[in-house]
This record gives sequence, C-alpha cells and structure tokens, in this order.
Amino acid sequence: MPFSAHSIIDQVHEESLLNLLTSVASQGSTGPATAIPALDAYCSAANISYRGNILEIQGPPASGKTSLIYFAITTCILPPIFHSVRLGGWGKIVFLFDMDSVFDIIRLKDILLHRLSSTSLVPNAFSTLVAMSLARLCILRPNSTQQLAVSLANIQKIMSTRFPNQELGIVIVDSLSSFYWPDRFISERTALNKQTLNPLKHVIHALQCLRISLAPFVILSNWGLIPLEQTEDPVLYRQHLTPYYPDTFSEAPEGYNQPRSTSNHFIVDLHITTAPSLQVPGSFVGYIRSAASNQRSRMMFRVTAEGIHFA
Repeated sequence: MPFSAHSIIDQVHEESLLNLLTSVASQGSTGPATAIPALDAYCSAANISYRGNILEIQGPPASGKTSLIYFAITTCILPPIFHSVRLGGWGKIVFLFDMDSVFDIIRLKDILLHRLSSTSLVPNAFSTLVAMSLARLCILRPNSTQQLAVSLANIQKIMSTRFPNQELGIVIVDSLSSFYWPDRFISERTALNKQTLNPLKHVIHALQCLRISLAPFVILSNWGLIPLEQTEDPVLYRQHLTPYYPDTFSEAPEGYNQPRSTSNHFIVDLHITTAPSLQVPGSFVGYIRSAASNQRSRMMFRVTAEGIHFA
C-alpha cells in the first residue's frame, strides 16, 4: 500500500527548538559544581548532571535541609568570576518557592558574605557583588498547592519578561509537603475523583514541563514522616506523597537502576536524607543516593552563625 506525503509527515515527531536545545545541553557534561563537595564528587563519579535533574532533600525538622538550600542558592546566583577572581558560581537565576514563608534573606546575605570572605576579593567589592547576586533570586510564596502549580507553569513566561537575557539555574520548592494535610483532607472528604482533585499531580506535571523546556536543576525539600523499619544509620523515610510523587528511594533494592525521567514519567534523580549528627553538636549528616546508580555516599556539614561548612 503506497504512502502519501501527508501520511509520512503525520508520523514525524514534533519538538520545539527550545526543547531540542535543552535536551542536547542536558546530555552534555555534568555541568558546574554546587560547591557541596560530597554531592559534586558523587555526581561526577556517577556521571550525573545537575541540569534538568531533580534533587529531593528529605529529613525531620531541624536536620539541615534549609541550610543546604541556602548554600545551593548562593552557588547559583554568584557569578563564576568577578574582578578576575574565580568564585565558583553559576551566575544564573533562582526561583525559590517559600511555601512556609520562613525564608530569611538576611541569613542568605550572611552566607554570601561568608563565602566571599574566603576568596581573594577585596572587601570593598562585597556589597556590589552581593547586590548583583541577590538580583538573580526570585522568591514566590504560594498560599496553596494549586497556586504552586500555577506559579511553576508560569516560570517560562516570567523568565522571558523579567530575565530575558539570563538563564534559569535552579528551581526550589521548600517544602513540597507544606500543604500535605489540607490537600489530603480535601481528597479524603470528597466523593469526587481523587486523582482529579489532588493538586499535587498538577505540580508534578508543571515540574515535568519545566524540566523539559528549560532544564533547571530542581531541588525539592520534603518532610520525613514515616521512618522505614530498619536499624541502620541514618534513618530513611517512606514517601508519603504517593501515588502522584514517586517512591523511588524508600525501598530501592541493591543494584537498583532506573532510567532518566521522560515527559511521561516523573523521576527524582537524586536524593539526600538529612539528620542531626549525634557526635558533633551543630553538625548534620546527609545520605546521598541516586536513581541511576546503586552507589551511596555520606556527607557531613556544620551550620554556624557565619555560614555553612562542609567536611
């Protein structure tokens, strides 16, 4: 049976130029470092790029999750070089969704200044550099999971209007669990279809679209609610946001290997479980895992009034 020109064309897969360029860039090198030594070493060894991938930071309250987020923000908004001094930054835009309205811009500024104090920059340049860096941070405070989904879906539009000549580096949601109980209450009390009502699925869809179109590094903080039944250290947690959110790291068997996420399947690529260190006051431990490798790694960091210090 002969094929017409129209039937052949109809079988050709369509993809926007932006998505194609983003996909090619994401398949390149592992990209710039986060300046979190253990995480960078882990991703380098496993050949995992930050660009277009998703990191979940999970743990109980006061376990260092937000401190890691502050540090990641400073890395992204600092420029790579300033006044011929290498700073190790990305010089890119950060979108922070401050779900609990607790983000402290003064604390972020202190961490920036602490990082700059360890460089050879003259102190007189600090104020100018900090102002330039903070201009790359966009903070949004949604009042519900529905608002979060809508805001995520509008990032590309905001980038084109507010930051037309800059690149999106990191998108952060702190915390993805903030409206877990109200969302669950609504889903359980209604007689309508739960899949239609639960707003988390719209958040997941928006994150997937964003990952494909702009390929930012996505960081999601999450509560540690349900500990796994185990005796080993550190304590790991079962995923409470299922079925819409993947339960990749609750019980991954040894040798577990899962493919990179596609437009139809949402996968958390990297995971850090945090906990307070029982040996050193003010210090925290992180347990690093990935969906693409069965390798595991530990990290240690200390939080002080001045900044964040990695072992």
